[in-house]
This record gives sequence, structure tokens and C-alpha cells, in this order.
Amino acid sequence: MATSLQTTPPDSETRQRVLDAAAAICAASGANSLSIAGLTDESGVSNGSIYHHFGSRDGVIASLVLDAFSSYQEGLLSLLDEHQEDAQGGVESMVRYHLGWMEANPDLAKLLVDQRDHVAEGPEGGRLRDQNRQFFREVKAWLDGRAAAGQIEEVSIDLAHALVFAPAQELSRHWLSGRLKEKPGSHADRLASAAWAAMSSGTDAKARKQRSPR
Repeated sequence: MATSLQTTPPDSETRQRVLDAAAAICAASGANSLSIAGLTDESGVSNGSIYHHFGSRDGVIASLVLDAFSSYQEGLLSLLDEHQEDAQGGVESMVRYHLGWMEANPDLAKLLVDQRDHVAEGPEGGRLRDQNRQFFREVKAWLDGRAAAGQIEEVSIDLAHALVFAPAQELSRHWLSGRLKEKPGSHADRLASAAWAAMSSGTDAKARKQRSPR
């Protein structure tokens, strides 16, 4: 007896079809243009199934934002794993990775910039905060390991963010808004060097002091 073919896609496939459709709509017309009816037309998934998976239009946007952050964060943490003994390589890689990710994913990057605060204030805000806390906890653990090895000064995660991530984030925002014409990656060398200089300055000063004659 022949086995009938499965005609209903599994939940994971259905979910991804909706998210792919939502990403396409947001890229073409902005997140404000997203609607359940539009998602149904674009994805071929029924509105009942969309509500089942996401709860609402805002739930779709929140899932896009959370998935984008996960992709970004997992990629950056994997880079730090590759630089467990190399503080300079790790710090510079964080800057280069941020600029490269923004350049490679401009539509998702715009969505994160535009919708992050909205998601943070909504029903999925707790998940977003938990996800970010775990990410920065792992970044801080890497920094603490390099500080324990004497390669950098011990710093708070807030200061590390200001020294390493914030300049790259600001440059990326200017590019996404159209104010900066050249691609962010064209400034990677300079920003990466500046981040390392800022993170290593205290260690360099301590080393010079220890080398100076008494």
C-alpha cells in the first residue's frame, strides 16, 4: 500500500516561511507595513497558523528581532572562542565582526535599530533581556580571562561596550541611515586598532612602569 505524501509542512518549516516572508516585507516597505494579511499572501501560510505560532503581528516582529540577535551573538562568541589566548585578536575581531555583519545584513540591521526598543517594551522583552544578559556574560568571561592572563586591564562590561562596540555601532547606524556613503568595513582597520589601543592602554602603562629603573 502506497504511503501518502505529507502535505502539511512541519512547524519549524511553517515558522520559517512566515519569518522569511516578514523579513522580505520589512525590507521592501518597512516594519510598519507588516500585516497578518500581507504575511498570509507572501508566505502562503494561513492567518490561523500565523497566530498559532506568533500570537500577533508584533510577535512576528519580535521573533525576527530575537532570531537576528541570536545569529549575530552566536557568530561573535564563536570568534572569541577562536581567540582564547589572544586578547588583541579577539578585541579587533569583535569590531570587524560587527561591521561585517551589519554590512552583510543591512535589512536585518535596520530592523534591529528600528524595532529593538519596541520589542524590549513588549511581551517578548524578558526574552530579549535574558538573551542579551547571557551574551554579555560570556563576553565578560572572555575579557576576564584575558585580564587574568595580563593581556588587558580588567574592565566592566559597560566600559568594554563603550570602548569596543559603541564606535562600530554608531558608524553602522550612520551607514544604515544613508549619512555615511562608504561601507562600514572600509573603516574596520582604524576602528579595530582604536579599540585595541583603548583596551590595552592600562596594561601598556603598567608594563612600562614595571620596566622603568627604580
